[in-house]
Amino acid sequence: MKRVRVLVLVAMGVSAFSGFAQDGASSLGAGAPAGGAVVLNRTKAAPAKPEIVPADKYPFAAIQKTLEQGPGAGIESAAASVGLGVKVPPGWEPSRDVALSETAREAVALSAKLSNEQNNPVPGPDGRVVYTFGVGQPTLVATPLRVSSIELQAGEKILGEPQIGDSVRWVVTPISSGSGDAATPILVVKPKMTGLDTTMIVATDRRTYYLRLVSKPGEYVSRVAFLYPDDQPLQWKLFLEQQAKEHKDHVDASRISQTGNDAVDKLYFDYTLKVKSGADSIRPLRVLDDGEKTYIEMPSVTAFQELPTLVIEGPEGNEMVNFRVKGTTFVVDRLFVKAALLLGVGKHQEFVEIERKDALTPHTEAK
Repeated sequence: MKRVRVLVLVAMGVSAFSGFAQDGASSLGAGAPAGGAVVLNRTKAAPAKPEIVPADKYPFAAIQKTLEQGPGAGIESAAASVGLGVKVPPGWEPSRDVALSETAREAVALSAKLSNEQNNPVPGPDGRVVYTFGVGQPTLVATPLRVSSIELQAGEKILGEPQIGDSVRWVVTPISSGSGDAATPILVVKPKMTGLDTTMIVATDRRTYYLRLVSKPGEYVSRVAFLYPDDQPLQWKLFLEQQAKEHKDHVDASRISQTGNDAVDKLYFDYTLKVKSGADSIRPLRVLDDGEKTYIEMPSVTAFQELPTLVIEGPEGNEMVNFRVKGTTFVVDRLFVKAALLLGVGKHQEFVEIERKDALTPHTEAK
């Protein structure tokens, strides 16, 4: 009895499995093997292709351009093109302003005052229009197809590329005129279209230039240069130094001419100096004679201090000798072999010993 039950159950299981196999084979397709065996398809699926987004699907450039135009009427159509469905209220405009504090308002007012300060240009050489540097903001008017130039000070060095507010529609090129330390830097300015208004900053080793650039149809300034009032004290200083040098050269030339044309060949320079420490203020720059007189050239500081005493060593001992002062030169109306300049007394006395290398000849001693 038990054996019969087992056989029945086995028969039922085989029949069920056979039916499942047939169903599975039919569902897997005609490619399934015969005999009721189940084979799974393990072929890998092809990778999904990336979606190609059309360039006009998200027209951000069009939206930005619409916003830059000002009124908000075109924003609704631009937003609808990307499916945003935005409804813009009539007359609405996007905010383009920022609230300023009182400090910021005052700073803006001061800056505007300085920028608008009157700076009347004056005519300069070779067609230059000359602005005074540091007074108001100079303006360069340019036009397309014409070249305008900005000339800086001779010897000035541009430290870097000029910074311009609109570097796309303006072309600024550096050149120079001259060579060496006297070269003049020049900026060539060309606008690409009319109706432009921007500013430019140029930094040099001497100053910083702040300029306004404007482009107009048919109107332009070919050459702009500057006048530098702050440099006038320096120019006066250089002029006075040059004048003093020329005066000194003239005095030196006169001193030599005073010796007489026939005495130039008789000038004698071979004198030695022995200076006590701390006596530099009375140390002669040069000692010479013309066979009749001795000339002791002193430093310029001598004119502002007490004159030293001249003592000459003679056959009968030391003697104090008078001399005449011409400029910074002591003129002694005689010759000597050995002498000394003395200033002060006691241990603080300053002295410089002057000695002629060659002895005096009877001819010079007679004189």
